[in-house]
Amino acid sequence: MTYQPGTWIVAVIGIALFLLIAGAMIILRNPANPVRFMKIHPPFFDRTTFFTKVREQPLKNDILFFLAITVLGGFILTIAAAASSINSGPLAIPEPRVIPLFIVGFIVPSIINGFFLLLVISLIEHFFVLFVIDTHPDKDRRFEKTMKTVIYASVLPIIFLWVPAVFHVAYSGLILLGSFLVLTFLGIIGFHAVTKDRAGFVTIFTGGVIVLLLMAGRVNFLGTLS
Repeated sequence: MTYQPGTWIVAVIGIALFLLIAGAMIILRNPANPVRFMKIHPPFFDRTTFFTKVREQPLKNDILFFLAITVLGGFILTIAAAASSINSGPLAIPEPRVIPLFIVGFIVPSIINGFFLLLVISLIEHFFVLFVIDTHPDKDRRFEKTMKTVIYASVLPIIFLWVPAVFHVAYSGLILLGSFLVLTFLGIIGFHAVTKDRAGFVTIFTGGVIVLLLMAGRVNFLGTLS
């Protein structure tokens, strides 16, 4: 059965509100969420306090944060894909009562892919981390710290993936990759307590491997139309 875009939009807005509220509750309950620190230390974000709190909290809190961000990013990507289709006319979609399943069909793969990439990128990054971190007691070589770095560095690319993936904005993918690398650089310094040059080494080589993997997979990370 075919429905006009209005029916689709109303149903999606309802699901969006539910997911956004649920995601916001998870994100804002994170002891290290940026919103809370902006309120504690106005008008600027206290990076030192942020890294201290995140470094001390259990990894499961960061995993829940990543899950919420991944669900939110997957939903935004779904909405963007639907919005890009509206211009072509009425949408041939399932009946409204099964729209939740339709949405879940997009979000669940996003979660699976998100956690798979989290593990892969964390392993790649940690490989280079082990090269630059010695066995000094002040240095933290634990894998979970690298995973924390990847989790928080991935926020912007996950939330704004729809820009290069759906609308193919020129070089938007490159900008998101750049934001990931900048946050990775800061995260390595904050979580592993290494110098800037060593953090730069890890960031550059991690970024290089990611670019090679994207090219090998023929992923159009520049966001331009092929």
